[in-house]
Amino acid sequence: LGQEVEMGCVATGFPAPVLTWSYKGKEIQLRDSRAVLKFKATDRKVSGNYQCAASNGVGDSAAATILLKVIFPPEVGAVRLWVHSAPNQNAALECDVFADPVAKVEWFHEGREVDFGDRMLIYDKNNRHILLIRNVLTSDFGFYTCKASNFLGRSQQSIQLSGVAHAAVFKRSLRTSYPHNYTLIWEVDSYSPIIEYSLLFRKHEVYPESTDWSKLIIPAESDQSASIHSMSYTLTGLSIATTYEATVLSRNRFGWSHPSSIFRFSTLGADKNLEKPNLPTSTINSQEEEPLINIKKEEELIEQVEENILEPNVRGAIFSDQITSNAMYSSKPQCLCLLAIILSFIFILKK
Repeated sequence: LGQEVEMGCVATGFPAPVLTWSYKGKEIQLRDSRAVLKFKATDRKVSGNYQCAASNGVGDSAAATILLKVIFPPEVGAVRLWVHSAPNQNAALECDVFADPVAKVEWFHEGREVDFGDRMLIYDKNNRHILLIRNVLTSDFGFYTCKASNFLGRSQQSIQLSGVAHAAVFKRSLRTSYPHNYTLIWEVDSYSPIIEYSLLFRKHEVYPESTDWSKLIIPAESDQSASIHSMSYTLTGLSIATTYEATVLSRNRFGWSHPSSIFRFSTLGADKNLEKPNLPTSTINSQEEEPLINIKKEEELIEQVEENILEPNVRGAIFSDQITSNAMYSSKPQCLCLLAIILSFIFILKK
């Protein structure tokens, strides 16, 4: 990073033409007319078409375009760092890879390269790479790594496939507040039945002297035919005109979920403005909470992949060391505009 790009524009005509530069159709604001454009390549996104236009008021202006191509090592990111599934379900792990030249993408499970076949499939569309796992087995759970490499470098991102439930999401009750009780309502996405919930609550204090929480273990309801599980529980014996905060965890046969965001609620007479924030549960669990993912949307993605809406994966690397520059000449003999690339292309290397 930080290497200098230099591109030049040679224009002739009488009177002397005025030069302007534009990038992707938008004029670059410069202090004066200049034949040479210099800048540092601080980001791969500076790639693209640069245009120099020459005008002297005689006839039409002349223009020429330079395509600047910046090559860079892979950059890898995950659409979701945590993916929920269950035995006999399907799962889709997605990573986005940006690289020039095109990167070679490989998938690993717990350090071993994934063996693709009828059950493990890989697809890509543009920069998105998808690992589809059909009929998930318990042994499929764990950490997957999406690795990308080209001759400039390599990068990777890990994604966890897990059977534990999503973090619960509280729903605010529309019922009238009561002086000494409050009904909490929450939902959980889980393919596997929920066994029990751990509900923690305490009085809300701006500067809490203690982090002690009251804890309740609540058995799950027996009817769990759907993947979205709704639950409610009424807390009694609460103080009047008081704001509380709560968080809940869910347990299925694969273990406990991450805690939900902290949910604030009040009994009759309390200041409702204190209920607004839903805070992360850093005082409960140091693990980062994953956002709730709607299972229906996840299933739609898997169906799209299976129906080959996304193109099959094509491996390989394509690289061209040429940058094109098309010179354009004015139709008027008094004005000639010619662009030349002083620096054909640059390398951007990660520090």
